[in-house]
Amino acid sequence: MIDTANLPREIKALPNLAEKNSHPGFLIFGTAIGDALGFGTEWISKQQVTEKYPNGLHDYNQITRYQKSKGMEGWFPGDSTDDTDQMLCILDSLLEK
Repeated sequence: MIDTANLPREIKALPNLAEKNSHPGFLIFGTAIGDALGFGTEWISKQQVTEKYPNGLHDYNQITRYQKSKGMEGWFPGDSTDDTDQMLCILDSLLEK
């Protein structure tokens, strides 16, 4: 099971929507999880991804960038990125209309 402890609170509320068979809830929740996992391959080439994750990237704990990247202090496995933040802002603005 995927750890969702570090996802934004707006996303953590979505499993309740998912339990009610909310397809938008599934979509938003899945996007945030994919964003958090995809962080491990962001800004690196396909060849580097293959070298770094020869058996594929399947778990947040495989991502070592949290400890090694300057400016990533306080970033933990499972944290979503600004991509999820931007998606939430766009959805929020659409819901206001």
